[in-house]
Amino acid sequence: VERRLEKLAIERQKGGRDRAAIDREIAIFERLSESLEEEQPLRTLTYTEEEEKIVSGFGLLTRKPILVVVNMAEGDHTPVKDILGESGAGLQALKLQGKLEMEIAQLPAEEECAFLAEYGIDKPGRERVIQASYDLLGLLSFFTIGDDEVRAWTLRRGATALEAADTIHSDLARGFIRAEVIPWDQLLELGSLSQARKEGKLRIEGKDYRVEDGEVIQIRFNV
Repeated sequence: VERRLEKLAIERQKGGRDRAAIDREIAIFERLSESLEEEQPLRTLTYTEEEEKIVSGFGLLTRKPILVVVNMAEGDHTPVKDILGESGAGLQALKLQGKLEMEIAQLPAEEECAFLAEYGIDKPGRERVIQASYDLLGLLSFFTIGDDEVRAWTLRRGATALEAADTIHSDLARGFIRAEVIPWDQLLELGSLSQARKEGKLRIEGKDYRVEDGEVIQIRFNV
């Protein structure tokens, strides 16, 4: 941050770039510097869209989110906040009963669910860690269905159907016509895409549609 401020000061003296843009960037990095001098991680700050674009390319360590996983003894129900204190922005904590879950994970699938329920564990630890990681990173999953596979794709939250198409293949984005969308659980209930289409459950969305977590998307395109 200090090196960037030094370079911006030199750039401001020399000119060559819009002075107002340089001043805005200086103001951003001065705010970052103040936060760091107060020993406050940069993940606790809020950023406008413009600030996010400017700062994101610098790989600043304390802007990165943190997931803390606490390994608890069996039957220990101490709240996480009593162990770690209050979680700030960009920091999430969850607790696992590691030894117990390791033993349960070795059981057959049908017994695993029963034992998890008996110990009041709603989901296996691996699923909770993955979900917490996705939440912290602002990611979601959507699905595509082919003749030989169902595939999950990772996308940032708030991304559009056009961006989803580009994630699959650039040709799909280039020739995008429309997206056919249905939530995964609704599709499972109906049994097939053809049945969903027959019952009018397959929604038609345009390129600006914002994808939701767990949706199945079929991209119609022409190149």
